[in-house]
Amino acid sequence: MAKRMALGHLELTHGIDGAASLDLSAAVSWVLTLHGSPVGRLDTGAGATRATLATALRAWLSSDAAQPVLDLLAVWATTPGPRRNIDMLWGDGPPRWNGALASLSIAVCTRDRPESLHATLGRLQGAVGPGVDVLVVDNAPSSEATRALVARRYSHLRYVRENAPGLDRARNRAIEESTADVVAFCDDDALVSPGWAMALRSLFARNPDVSLATGLVLPASLDSEPARLFERYGGFGRGYAPRWLHAPAALEGSIAFRYANTGAWGTGTNLAIRRRIVRALGGFDPALDVGTPTNGGGDLEMMFRVLKAGGLMAYTPNAVVYHRHRETWRELVHQVDGWGTGMAAHLARLRRAFPEERGAVAALRTWLAVAWFARRYASSWVRPTFPRELILAEWRASFRGAGLYREASRDLPPPGRPRPLHGVARVEQAVQGSVALEDTSGPLSFAEARTADVTVTSLGRTLGKVPLPVIGGVVGEDRWRHAVAGAFRRELLGATDAELRRKVVALFDGSRP
Repeated sequence: MAKRMALGHLELTHGIDGAASLDLSAAVSWVLTLHGSPVGRLDTGAGATRATLATALRAWLSSDAAQPVLDLLAVWATTPGPRRNIDMLWGDGPPRWNGALASLSIAVCTRDRPESLHATLGRLQGAVGPGVDVLVVDNAPSSEATRALVARRYSHLRYVRENAPGLDRARNRAIEESTADVVAFCDDDALVSPGWAMALRSLFARNPDVSLATGLVLPASLDSEPARLFERYGGFGRGYAPRWLHAPAALEGSIAFRYANTGAWGTGTNLAIRRRIVRALGGFDPALDVGTPTNGGGDLEMMFRVLKAGGLMAYTPNAVVYHRHRETWRELVHQVDGWGTGMAAHLARLRRAFPEERGAVAALRTWLAVAWFARRYASSWVRPTFPRELILAEWRASFRGAGLYREASRDLPPPGRPRPLHGVARVEQAVQGSVALEDTSGPLSFAEARTADVTVTSLGRTLGKVPLPVIGGVVGEDRWRHAVAGAFRRELLGATDAELRRKVVALFDGSRP
């Protein structure tokens, strides 16, 4: 096992020269990007050379792991203008977004961690553009250290003190203080990437159907053994493919078995939500998350509530945050314990708010006990990838979560049922629409429809039809472009996936900065 592992970044369009600045004598976990968009991870052992790294990258590009590369090239091929072949797409990348951006407030909720907060705010300063409001919410502090830090080093940022303890209370205070369309939350142990704010602002602008978005969370460092264990246990990363999640039956029946495990879609470390949506849903539950007995679950519960009210969630790997993982074994166990209590508290809250979900919650708890805890514990005896103590810590904690939620919510009003975020679609059958790729941009509108069958053409040639769920009368631009790219990748790029992989390897070999 590596005693030290560096985190490296390699831009594929720079070829192997993209690794020139990093010492290869240590083990490296490479974040691979294509024109700045993350597309995957590749780990190399200590003592690698340029030649062995190049060989590993060719093997990666030839494998199924590189599917996000092909998907991204196909999406870029759907953008307006003259059609571009794969060589041009690899060299030029996506067109620059020049449209209006969603207004954004960034809330950094913190409690008694001024040193960690200093690093977070320092990175934020260089990562947000003009007009972005940054708000520091000091939650039930035991001293004036955070206020003093902001006054001394970050006086241009807004400081708000929220005396009632609890991360969800701090989040709600940020919602109250903001006037922006979108509020993004960043933890005080996270470092945002330079393009993080722009990725979120453009995503919400291009996709008016999106209620909530999460982004890619990568480790800030892998030098410590607990940090590497956290990544192997599951970490916060949720992959390199953009995804959308919508529960079509949310307003008609039970959806919890399939959709309540919302941690599979992201984390509150990197989460943004439309302000009007969170207000319509009644805000975050103050009985959940860090600073309350439950120690977690506030982000999970809000994601589920968005889905239950008929909203759309998006996951975008372009909005990257680096998380400073726990550095000691004790801190790691405490975090995993919070996962167990937080998930169980979220499910307890769900049972109270939605009686029709109780059977589904019971089934989900059984599935988690078997598929997540028991199966992982059994496999750990055959292939021990991380200590069994972590599995047991989360499993034991899951039995305490419901009681902790009752304790935390004792003096609070019972959770209410949210109203639907969108009107019920009146047109049951699919409506017809069309898209000409060379000159179509922006979201597609289908008033009062539930689904749309969209005919796609390119330079006068009909590629076929794609079915698209309609949410609030709209199909966002990113969603329809990814659907078109997935349905017609061969037609757009002029080759099969096997041929495309060989071409991508050749392009990588010929690339230079």
